[in-house]
Amino acid sequence: MTLPSALSCKSSFSYDEYGQSDFVIDIREDQTLREHLEVMFPGDRFTQWDEQHRYAVDALSVFYEPGSDDGGSRDVLLEVSPSLTLFNVLTKAGRVPKMPVFHILAEGSAALATFRETHEIRPLSSTKKR
Repeated sequence: MTLPSALSCKSSFSYDEYGQSDFVIDIREDQTLREHLEVMFPGDRFTQWDEQHRYAVDALSVFYEPGSDDGGSRDVLLEVSPSLTLFNVLTKAGRVPKMPVFHILAEGSAALATFRETHEIRPLSSTKKR
């Protein structure tokens, strides 16, 4: 039996501004979020729901939803760099949910400003490792 060189899992990319999401069936721990975003939002073609053509790989803000320790209703979201691998995100956050969820929003959008106002957001680097 040959073991895979990297672990993989399912993940969800949520586009809160439009109430849309993508279910990523196989994201490997050694892949960056950017690798997936480049395929999904290359900048020379756009999704049907992105009528303003703002969702391009170099113009996106990404937030990781690690889940709550206490089951509280106001979870902290972690702002992450798309250049990080899934492994980096999960280990730096110190929490591995059953299915990682990432929120993707267009930089400079009103939706991003509202998202920041209505969520508790911290940079990933300030998160304590557990």
